[in-house]
Amino acid sequence: LDHVRNWFILRFLGLRGLDIAVLRCRTARNVQEICEVGVGASLKADLEKLPAVCLPTEAVKSNGDTSTNTDCSDVEIGVKCKHHACGKSFEGVESISELCRYHPGEAIFHEGLKFWTCCGRKTSDFEQFMRQEGCKAGDHDWPRPRNSSSVEEVKCRYDWHQVGNTVVISIFSKVPVPDQSNVEANATNLSADIRFSGGRSRFTLSTSLFDVIKPEESKVTYLGTKVEVKLCKAEPGSWKTLHLPV
Repeated sequence: LDHVRNWFILRFLGLRGLDIAVLRCRTARNVQEICEVGVGASLKADLEKLPAVCLPTEAVKSNGDTSTNTDCSDVEIGVKCKHHACGKSFEGVESISELCRYHPGEAIFHEGLKFWTCCGRKTSDFEQFMRQEGCKAGDHDWPRPRNSSSVEEVKCRYDWHQVGNTVVISIFSKVPVPDQSNVEANATNLSADIRFSGGRSRFTLSTSLFDVIKPEESKVTYLGTKVEVKLCKAEPGSWKTLHLPV
């Protein structure tokens, strides 16, 4: 019976197919992180602007007191401070240490006069009213998205092609964060966990590959708009598809 079974395996899978099947069983749990990782120059510039890299800074207030503002990981580039009369936009790390001058009171328009309840500097000219510098100094109040602490699971478009002995997979994700992402592989399987958009979005991929690769000779490159995974084929030959047919 065993001889008959082995004959059918060799007949329909072929000797190499049997070798690959055995290899898949042996390497199923032997997954390693792809060692060679690169970061593109354009992405490095984008990462420097990300709020996620903000460090604790102190803002000196008008009364001499200091307060520490450490959380800026969920603030988006370009949003304006919510304080009255501030008008400053968030530009990244440098905006955290910037002093905010604003009016803590409310705007009053009464009988042609315009003024803030906090300082009472009255004027009849609207433009002059809008140019009044804030009477208080302190930290900016940046608007934050709802549920900003949660990571959203999303689907990313990805594509692949092959050049010689290399299979190239492109996962299209804007501003991926290498420190929060991970790509692992063994001879027959690939898994990717990509964080992007400042770490607020996450894409995962796990698949059995069409053929055998050399993970130790493969490479991952993080670019401004995508993550590029270059897999080195173990043997020359054309892949019909990226995924192992099920």
